[in-house]
Amino acid sequence: MGPLDLDSQATSCLTSPSFGQLSPAPRRQAYCPGIYADSKDSAANPPAPETETPSEKMPNSLCPTDKVTQMRLRIKSIKELRQSEDSQPEATPVQPCITRQPQERLASIMNFLEEVEESSKADMSSLLSSRSTRYPGSLDPSDIDLPERPPRIPSGLTQDAAAIHSRASMMEVEIHDKKQIIDSLKRALQESQEHEKKSMKDMEKEWEEKLHKQKTHYEAGLERHLRLVDRLLNDKTELTKRCELFSEELKAVERKFQMKMEEMDDHAAKELAKNKQNWIATERMKREAWEKEKVKEIKEMTIKGLQPEVERILSEKKQDKIRMEEQQREALDEQRRELLDMTQQQIRELREEKNREMETALDKEREAHRKKLREEFERFNREMQEERAKCAADLLAERRLREELLRQGAEGSEAKLREALAAERAKCQAAVQDAETRLAESTQQHQQQLLQLEHLLREEAHEAERLANDKFRAQLEQHEATIRKELSAERDRQLEIVMERLSREHVERQLAAEAESNAKIQAARASAGEEAARLAKQLDECQAEVAALKAEKQQNEEIVRNLKNLQAADAARLADLQRTCSDLERERSELAAVNDKVAEKHQHELRKLDEAKEKELENMREDLGAALVQVKEEQTKLQGMEEESKKREEQIISDLEAKVKRTLQAKDETIGELRKRCAALDNKVQEFNYLLERQREELLGGLVRDLRR
Repeated sequence: MGPLDLDSQATSCLTSPSFGQLSPAPRRQAYCPGIYADSKDSAANPPAPETETPSEKMPNSLCPTDKVTQMRLRIKSIKELRQSEDSQPEATPVQPCITRQPQERLASIMNFLEEVEESSKADMSSLLSSRSTRYPGSLDPSDIDLPERPPRIPSGLTQDAAAIHSRASMMEVEIHDKKQIIDSLKRALQESQEHEKKSMKDMEKEWEEKLHKQKTHYEAGLERHLRLVDRLLNDKTELTKRCELFSEELKAVERKFQMKMEEMDDHAAKELAKNKQNWIATERMKREAWEKEKVKEIKEMTIKGLQPEVERILSEKKQDKIRMEEQQREALDEQRRELLDMTQQQIRELREEKNREMETALDKEREAHRKKLREEFERFNREMQEERAKCAADLLAERRLREELLRQGAEGSEAKLREALAAERAKCQAAVQDAETRLAESTQQHQQQLLQLEHLLREEAHEAERLANDKFRAQLEQHEATIRKELSAERDRQLEIVMERLSREHVERQLAAEAESNAKIQAARASAGEEAARLAKQLDECQAEVAALKAEKQQNEEIVRNLKNLQAADAARLADLQRTCSDLERERSELAAVNDKVAEKHQHELRKLDEAKEKELENMREDLGAALVQVKEEQTKLQGMEEESKKREEQIISDLEAKVKRTLQAKDETIGELRKRCAALDNKVQEFNYLLERQREELLGGLVRDLRR
């Protein structure tokens, strides 16, 4: 069976008259417009009517879902047959390319049929569900599927029948459209098959022509290659004969060359024996001078070679020294800054506390005096005693605070100095230990090689050690002197600054108190003996004094304003002014007494501070002496370690010099041997070049002759 017969059988189920005559209905579009775009062209040319066999007719009792399944099975069988036909080998030598349009169309048909089957199943299920909901128990699904059982139609199924009738009419319309689609598919299949046959024939003709051309081309090429092979074989035989001749000539030349070489070797051996004796005699005389010159050169070379390492070691040591110095400077700067900050803060705090205490005391005294003017003299005396007790307690507290601050500053400076010394010692010890370990490792490796050149380098090593020790000592002394000077200068400056500040403050306070007390006492004595007429002069003097004290005591402005207002007041206030003047005189006398006591106390405190500072300086000097002793001990230790390291370095240098001498001797020997070998090889090369030139000339001459022939 061909593929067209199978297609006709597959479509016979849809073209059978079992579906009845279709009612006229509007034409619907195709369900696959992309594939069946040529439906109009196919309608213009209708296909010939096909005869239907009775075996191909479908029974009317089958439902559309069963028909669809049968169609799917038939189309699958068609696809399998086509695949089997494609898999069979063809008789033609070259298989043409097969188009994929029929396969794609079949796949689209299968998809369309699956969609139709799903829609029909959904419609049937919806109908059954609607019937079951409306009339439960009236209709079974088995009555629909089985044609043998007559369905039991109840009286209430008229609406369902109408719906089924409408659905059947729609299905008839769809079937009509599907028939047209199937017709167009048949035509497309016929056209594609015809096109495939034509293309196969054209391809067979083209490939036959190409094969014929290729055969002719390859046959001509084979003939040419055979001719070339024959020529090459003839040339090969001639060349082998010539190579045999050349090999025989080369063997004869090699024999002659070997005979000559043996003769030359014998002659050279005799001459070498004679020259060797003469050379030994002369070499003994020149050896000593040559050794001296070589020793000098080797020393220079080794020193130059070791210069980068020595410079690196020196640079590392210099960097370490610079780092240590920078660290010391930073530590000292930090200590200076901390001490200065501490002293400045303490002085500021003391000044502020004193100013506050003075201001508070003055305020309290003024308020107390104003209140006490109206009270009795006994209360005034009691309050004055209490204030004096408070001032004494404050002074004692200030003294204790100063003593504690001074002690803390001294202890902090001592602790910082000790920490700095301990850190420097630890760093020095670590550096010394690292140097010792490195030098121990180097000495263990080079102890055997150091015994040869010790006598020659001892004098230079001693001189270098002396110079290095002198330089190191001078540097250490300079560094110690600078450190001592800086420390002493800083301490002296700090002490001078503190003393100057304290002395200035004390002197200024004393002078101010004395000036104020003298001026007030004189004014009070003059005003006490005079009458009311002199009160104006006393008021002017009080105004001048108040203007002078405005900068230090802003609260006196109220008193000055009161005094100015009293000038414009009546004569009745003169008695009040006299009383106020007497009160002021008493206050001045009391303040003068208090200032004297405070000055005595300050002097006593300054003496104590001087004694404490002297003790601290003595202790610091003792600590510095002990630190200097320790520094000297460490310097001696470092000098010893440096001497040992220099000795080890000298030993290493001597070992390197011995190695360099050995390597130079070995190099000289190898150079002499290589020169001899090079001379012999140059002679051989010249002879072989001569022979090769002759052979080339002969070969070229033979080739030219062959070409001419």
